[in-house]
Amino acid sequence: MLKIFALFTVFLAVLFGSFWFILGEIFWQKVYILLFVGIFLTMLFAFIVFELLSLQSIRVREVLDKKQTKLKRQSAKIRLRNYQPEGLLGGISHEFKNPLAIIKTSAQTIKGGENLDQAIRDKFIDKIIKNSDKLDKIINRLRIGFGENLVLNLSLVELSKLCSQVSEDLASKYQNQSIVISGSAYVKADADMIYQVLFNLCENALKYSQNDVFVEILQDRVLVKDSGSGIDDDEIKLITKKFYKSGEKNWNSSLGLGLYIVKYILKLHKFEFLVSSQIGVGSEFGFKFRD
Repeated sequence: MLKIFALFTVFLAVLFGSFWFILGEIFWQKVYILLFVGIFLTMLFAFIVFELLSLQSIRVREVLDKKQTKLKRQSAKIRLRNYQPEGLLGGISHEFKNPLAIIKTSAQTIKGGENLDQAIRDKFIDKIIKNSDKLDKIINRLRIGFGENLVLNLSLVELSKLCSQVSEDLASKYQNQSIVISGSAYVKADADMIYQVLFNLCENALKYSQNDVFVEILQDRVLVKDSGSGIDDDEIKLITKKFYKSGEKNWNSSLGLGLYIVKYILKLHKFEFLVSSQIGVGSEFGFKFRD
């Protein structure tokens, strides 16, 4: 830039010198005109330089934005690729810890309580059964996560009934939030697997939002809507990857298999996975089961 200004100064000097050489004495009589021309040329030059600098600044900003987006994608991929085995083991142990503790405590209570009332005894037995079922579901999730092939057990499934069951199962964990269900439809599918899909979608929505979650059942699709912080477009491409965890909950003790399992099960059923999100507004997950 200094070179340009230097060249412009030389240009003005040569211009004025040429006029002085040609005009001689008249030059000093007409010098105000030449000064006016010089000022005009200087302003024109300054304007051109300003426009060029602005254009260059815009281009630099565009290049930096592209690099930042690229780095963000690479960072997410590296984070996903470098997920440490001990992190996975920590997530698995966390998933197993609570149901095992409840089963152990309930069994010890029944064993040591010979004079327990039958109703109380039945309550502890129900806890053992419920948490055994929970362990079974965790194992099924891990089987899917580690690539075991599953066989569909197809039947006619009432989606509103499955959603109500999911709502009941999550009610104790998310006591300050509710799952609001609307609509009804039947679909030919594996009931246990579609339950797992709806459970994962609803739990994710509750986890990433402080408000109620809305499940809309239409004749060709199911949509689970939340009013959370939303997901960036670049991250949407990664959320169904195995062991990936989104945003501020990225390194918590969960397995990071939720949406991976959802997409895997839907692929088995040949259903279409649906996702849309807007930062600051919320997200919408679901699946389309009819064309």
